[in-house]
Amino acid sequence: MSLSHSSGWVAAAVAGDRDVGVDVQTPRAVGGCLLRLCCAPGDAEALTALPEEGRRREFAWIFTVQEACVKAVGTGFAGRPWTVPVTLGQRTGAGSRSVAAPRARREAVLACCAWTERRVQGGTFRQVGAAGGDGL
Repeated sequence: MSLSHSSGWVAAAVAGDRDVGVDVQTPRAVGGCLLRLCCAPGDAEALTALPEEGRRREFAWIFTVQEACVKAVGTGFAGRPWTVPVTLGQRTGAGSRSVAAPRARREAVLACCAWTERRVQGGTFRQVGAAGGDGL
């Protein structure tokens, strides 16, 4: 189970056969230092060039994916979410964890859910169908 909250919004993810992570954010101002830490160089430059509202929204999408991924593997911020490779505009991804970041037209709140491979008897994992995308 994973929980997140931001500015009065709450998100929850529950799964019986895998680990999950969820994050919800309301877009906030973001400085260049944080953009460079959390984004690939080209994405940081593209975000810097956006109008303030767009930069806030797009960075929040990237960071919700990063944070949900580290929650899914149980590390939280100790897992250094900014090291999870997420590209500008990416909506899904697969690897040691899969991710879905639906791009609903709500501008006020963003939510992302990440999950690990399905657990099987004996505590090991087996690969399940991926949501698509690269880098996660």
